[in-house]
Amino acid sequence: MEIATSGSLVVSQDSSESPITLPPTQHPETFILGAPCRLQVPSDLPSTPSAGFSSLQQPASVVSDISVAEREPLASMRMQVAKGAPTSRSPSVIPGRTSGRASSRLSTRTQKSEKAEFIVAIDLKGKTRDQYRATVALKEKDIARLTGDSQIHEIERLLERLHNVVTNVDLESGPTQMDPFMQANWHLESSRKFRFLLDLFEHLRTSDKHVVVFARPGPLMDFLENFLSQKSITYARPDALRSENYPESSLTVTIAPTSGEVSDVVIRRADLVVALDNTIDLTKRTVVNTRRNILKVGQLAPVISLVVLYSPEHIERCLPASLVGSERLMVLHSAVKKFRTDAGTLPFGSLTVEKVAAQVAKLLVEDVVAWSLPAVDDSRVLQFIDKELSSVVPANTTEHVESAVSDAHKTVAKKRPM
Repeated sequence: MEIATSGSLVVSQDSSESPITLPPTQHPETFILGAPCRLQVPSDLPSTPSAGFSSLQQPASVVSDISVAEREPLASMRMQVAKGAPTSRSPSVIPGRTSGRASSRLSTRTQKSEKAEFIVAIDLKGKTRDQYRATVALKEKDIARLTGDSQIHEIERLLERLHNVVTNVDLESGPTQMDPFMQANWHLESSRKFRFLLDLFEHLRTSDKHVVVFARPGPLMDFLENFLSQKSITYARPDALRSENYPESSLTVTIAPTSGEVSDVVIRRADLVVALDNTIDLTKRTVVNTRRNILKVGQLAPVISLVVLYSPEHIERCLPASLVGSERLMVLHSAVKKFRTDAGTLPFGSLTVEKVAAQVAKLLVEDVVAWSLPAVDDSRVLQFIDKELSSVVPANTTEHVESAVSDAHKTVAKKRPM
């Protein structure tokens, strides 16, 4: 195995392949890329990064005084989308890097489920990610100076706001004055969950499949309806008694609220159920009936839950069922602070949202019964929860701690069978 000359970089995997020559660099270091490959770079590469890369570095601590622009990092981006101008994005985080913390591990595991319930890991990008981090930082000062019920109320409000940001930022910022077409494009730009939906629906557009999307009632349902309409996807909205048919869409999408008086509407059997947020109850009669196949007894339509990694909706799934009330909120809040800069960062080597959408569509079109999707690594969250439980429970209640920790792992195993 051969590499390197003094003036250029040469990479070769074996003697049978022609080496690849890259432009000259200057750094006398050798990196081992793997058993069959060695990489050597010549000497003069500056040891310090250029100014062009300095913006990728994450701040070491939260700045107490945050400007208005930082509090609303999406405001200028929304204006640009509305005007049709190209949007400027914040530099993407290098895959696998988590702001100075230990890099997320590459996982080649897959998740398989007898109940056909799966998690799809969603990332955050650009200014939506900035909005999430700023929201946590800004509320922290208020939460820290409060105690008792007032503190609990502020934590609940923070969690509500974070759920808004990771699903659709307009749930947090309120209605806009955009026309319907511009609003749909803005939601595609600012919400990775909406990006996943569109990629999935485009792959299924010419199929005769029926996808049901469950989401919280209110503005989010309106956003979804407008999104489907502007993208010319045939849809039905039973709670509002509205539907639209588009000749170019054989696919049908039904959007349904997860709660409220109209959440018990009858929906025809789905080929796929998508949980857009954390409000779905898989034991609810409407959801169960939607998944049942009367022609194939015991076979349920698969459910995929869109979950932003290291956000509250991910952390909540890792908490033990025995942890309730204010104690549960406090542990959840501690984890949200801990993983503030990790939220929405996919592990190195993970499939992108777009590729997972294509994989889900392929499984659906090919009528695969036993699904297999990329697994979600909960290990860092579980380790942190274990540590928090050990610190908040009195020392003389060791049995309770061990029970709670065991319960946390069982909860994850039950929700995400491997």
